[in-house]
Amino acid sequence: MAPSMPSLQDKVAIVTGGGRGIGRATAIALAQEGADVAIVARTAHELNETARLIESLGRRAMTQSGDVRKSCDIEQLIQRSLDAFGRIDLYTNKALSSSSMLK
Repeated sequence: MAPSMPSLQDKVAIVTGGGRGIGRATAIALAQEGADVAIVARTAHELNETARLIESLGRRAMTQSGDVRKSCDIEQLIQRSLDAFGRIDLYTNKALSSSSMLK
C-alpha cells in the first residue's frame, strides 16, 4: 500500500512563478488538494488568471506582482501572505530566471 500524502485542506501555500507553466500547475494542484494559495510572478495578468482558476475551485488566492530575485519583493510577499491568511504552511519556488537555466 502506498503511503498517503498529508492533507493540504485549509493549509496555506506560497507559489513563486505562479503565473504560468509549472508554477500555475503547482498552484492549481495545491488548491485542488484544499490549500489556499499566494502566488507571485512578474506578470500581473497571468497571476489574475491563475487566481481565478484557484478561486473556481473554492479556495482563496492572493496575488502579487514581483521579482523573487529581489529580497524586498519576497519580504512583501511573506508579509502580505501572513496578513491575508494568518500563516504560511508551504513554500514552493517554481520561478526561473534565464540566468539559472541550463544552457
